[in-house]
Amino acid sequence: RNVIDTNYHINTCGQNSAHRPSGIYTSHVDGPIIEQNLLDHNGWNEDVQSACATMYNHNMYLNADDLIVRENFISRASSMGIKMRSDKSDDAKRLTFENNFFYDGEIGLGIGGNKDVAFRFVDVKIKGNVFSQVGIGNPTKRNFSWMLGIQDHDGSVVEDNYFLHQPWYTNAFGIQLKSTTAKGITLRNNLFYGLKKNPISITAKSAWSAIKVENNRIVDVEFDECLISHSGPFAPLTYSGNAYSSTTSKGWFCVDGQRKDKAGWTAASGETPKTAQTSFTDPTRTLETYAKSLGYKDAVALIEAAKKRSRLDYDTALTARAINAYIKAGFQ
Repeated sequence: RNVIDTNYHINTCGQNSAHRPSGIYTSHVDGPIIEQNLLDHNGWNEDVQSACATMYNHNMYLNADDLIVRENFISRASSMGIKMRSDKSDDAKRLTFENNFFYDGEIGLGIGGNKDVAFRFVDVKIKGNVFSQVGIGNPTKRNFSWMLGIQDHDGSVVEDNYFLHQPWYTNAFGIQLKSTTAKGITLRNNLFYGLKKNPISITAKSAWSAIKVENNRIVDVEFDECLISHSGPFAPLTYSGNAYSSTTSKGWFCVDGQRKDKAGWTAASGETPKTAQTSFTDPTRTLETYAKSLGYKDAVALIEAAKKRSRLDYDTALTARAINAYIKAGFQ
């Protein structure tokens, strides 16, 4: 229940990598638990002329084994809400990210990047998180929104997450799986709603094995884009039980850059697409609507109020748990 906000360094403009301020940094730590904290606006400060948002600054920059990151309110990062770093095989093991709320920044959770080394991340669980309006503030002015990136994983489960409301950029994805190595990865029971581009983006390699994409719901209510973008071989993957809905009359799927209709997708992937539910209780729910439901002017006012809590006056309505429950209830 710590408040960690607005850590910055001067002279970071122009993507200067000399200074890399973040909210939390860990390297080769065993068993850290990061729980119920508010991490906001780390890595930059608009009130200081030379303290710009860059790709190098994050709310959390972590390397660890037996890590638990649970029920954190993660907002307005310079770049990533959480960046996981591992530069060699088997260097970050047994990682859990559960019921966190990700808002703004330009990347929600990145577990990969930097290196191309086999199976750097082992036994990762990403469950019940909400990624909402990632990229709305466009802090680095690079015009993209990446919610969850996965690279070089061995034995990971991504389930019951919500990827919501990203209508701004075409350089965007809900989940991207793209790396030289991947095995034993399951993407299941996730909901994608209101994403302008690539709810699921997969660039497969023949060396991959045991990749499952199952029982996800992907709903496009206004954009003319592919619900799944798949490149490379299908043999290492199993698509099954996924449900889709889109307003576009074009093909709902992209295979090696070519639009495919349902029949074309079945021929390529082996999956017979189900039809996704499109009517929900209130799918427009965001941090902004939640703030107004509590009487705050906007999302920023809610965040500022959350920063002022103390152990003697702790309003549980201003927590990731409460925000996630509110947003998820809109998709009943």
